[in-house]
Amino acid sequence: FFIVATYTLGYFETQVNSAIKMLARVFKSGVLKKPLNFAAGHFVRGLSVNVSNPHLVDLESDFLYHLGLSSSDDLKAMFGDVRFLCVGGSSHRIEAFADSVVNELGPKGDGVIDLPEDLEKLEPVGKTERFSMFKAGPVLMCSHGMGQPSASIMLHEVTKLLHYA
Repeated sequence: FFIVATYTLGYFETQVNSAIKMLARVFKSGVLKKPLNFAAGHFVRGLSVNVSNPHLVDLESDFLYHLGLSSSDDLKAMFGDVRFLCVGGSSHRIEAFADSVVNELGPKGDGVIDLPEDLEKLEPVGKTERFSMFKAGPVLMCSHGMGQPSASIMLHEVTKLLHYA
């Protein structure tokens, strides 16, 4: 189950507030307990991401270069609970969005995401040279850079990441 939110600079604060409110409503509604099914090139069954690429099975280790992660990492433990993917253009904007998620949905806000009480700021996951990725409970947030080619690379690697998780 994905929520994809992209931001333009002029409307960033309004869109962040709308996305945070939507996430809070979804968490409170209990919709995550219901099975969801979507069909596309990459598809979601129940709440898991499946990639129909038979070559992935033959790989000893799949290195997700731009994210700085590998299929040999314990991705299931790290990302197995992800139910939402929020994306935004620049690293600074997605970091600001991640801070908003922590402040509004964490223990100091609505408390709908189980996070440590003393958490002030999320640290990036993986390497940050190309994309910045943050995780708060079941919410994964990632920058996609500028333009369709950059967003395509990010979506390709995040889809494989969630497939392995």
